[in-house]
Amino acid sequence: MGTINVLIVDDHTILRQGLRALINSHDGIRVIGEAENGKVAIDFLDKEYADVIIMDIDMPILNGLDATRRIKKYYPKTKVIMLSMYDDDEYIRSSYANKADGFLVKHSASDEVMNAIEHVTRSKEFYCPTKSDIFLQELQNNDLMNDNELTFREVEILQLISEGNTSKQISENLFISERTVGKHRQNIMDKLNIHDIPSLMRYALEKGIIQARTPKNL
Repeated sequence: MGTINVLIVDDHTILRQGLRALINSHDGIRVIGEAENGKVAIDFLDKEYADVIIMDIDMPILNGLDATRRIKKYYPKTKVIMLSMYDDDEYIRSSYANKADGFLVKHSASDEVMNAIEHVTRSKEFYCPTKSDIFLQELQNNDLMNDNELTFREVEILQLISEGNTSKQISENLFISERTVGKHRQNIMDKLNIHDIPSLMRYALEKGIIQARTPKNL
């Protein structure tokens, strides 16, 4: 395997600098760029390929979860390790639901960070050891990823609906027709056997299929 190219995405300069120094001190791994939010990260990927992204969750303009969802759609070979101050279940479930390959807390030991990078480049998931293997197995086996066989596109649309987007806004965001959005919406309701939006949102949030957001029209 050649050199592993890493992109660091975090809105705190000091953390990016610390991670850069740590990663560059190891042979075979190098930091090729830094970004202060998800939008800058995506702009970077449009110009240069990264094998692994270390992605903060809470950032302005475009947060890590939304950025990861888009990156996994357009750059599926790039591995993403989420980074958070907290290791609570909601963050881990949301990371897994948005196709992240790994999850680390910011107080992780340096060897744990390097271990995570090496794991995901070998197509292995790495979720911080503060959570047991049993918990990860639960994530892999429960409804989170295959809840009544929702497709990734359907989960994506469900998330956008929860954020208060209209069908027109969703179609513009995803570059699909409003008619296609309507078909996906109906498929979601039929698969989950839930036929009103409030109940659908409650169910999706309880199951961790989507992440809570403040609706745009509030």
